[in-house]
Amino acid sequence: MLLERHADVNAKDSEGRTPLHLAIDKNYSDIVLALLEKKPNLELKNRDGDTALLRAIKNRDVQVSQLLVSMGAKLSTTDNAGDNALHLALRARSRRLTQILLVNPSDSKLLYRPNKLGETPYSIDQESPQPILPTIFGPFGTEVDLKSLLGFDSYGDVIADVVCEPNLSLPLTIGLYAKWGSGKSILLSRIRNSMKSFSRTWLDGIELYWSWSLILIVLLISALITLLSAALFSIVQEGNELFFSLVLDWECF
Repeated sequence: MLLERHADVNAKDSEGRTPLHLAIDKNYSDIVLALLEKKPNLELKNRDGDTALLRAIKNRDVQVSQLLVSMGAKLSTTDNAGDNALHLALRARSRRLTQILLVNPSDSKLLYRPNKLGETPYSIDQESPQPILPTIFGPFGTEVDLKSLLGFDSYGDVIADVVCEPNLSLPLTIGLYAKWGSGKSILLSRIRNSMKSFSRTWLDGIELYWSWSLILIVLLISALITLLSAALFSIVQEGNELFFSLVLDWECF
């Protein structure tokens, strides 16, 4: 009933939790579906830096996680510890969640994104006695190249992601070494396109909202400028009239 009366689905409580956060934590799938129909902001974070997707993964909710991914939830978003969705899924040892997050091959670049402790999802998985990634991509060894498992697109995305790191100092020179005729030159255009995409990731989760106070301030400033302009015009006009009056008086004299 509240949603039908246009209740704010993006409202937060004292801990920064939205209704979607709470519904996921309570495992209320029907409420989650009802909230998602109102198209809430999926990138809002609670006090711990968790988005709705990160909460779903921490709760190991496969169904809700898959639904959020299909609706465009950002996999690259991190919590306060710097963990992205793949950090959490692989730390939880969930093969199904990991598969859901890697449906798009280009998202495999996140396997090499470190958290604040320097851990990458890939390194977390490799530290386990029974790693999950080989069961998804196949065994990693000398005979099987990781680049070929993930594909040229993913390989190019990883390189572009490294190049777009804000902390790098320019100028930067990168060499791409391969045997003549190996066809690796197709990576260049892919890297260029990926760099254009990654350079705009700072816009993720940003939304613009109208503010009545801002509108009021703009109107007041506009009114003030109008009054000042009118007053200045009046002063100039009176000055011109006085000047011409003095000129006429002088000529008559």
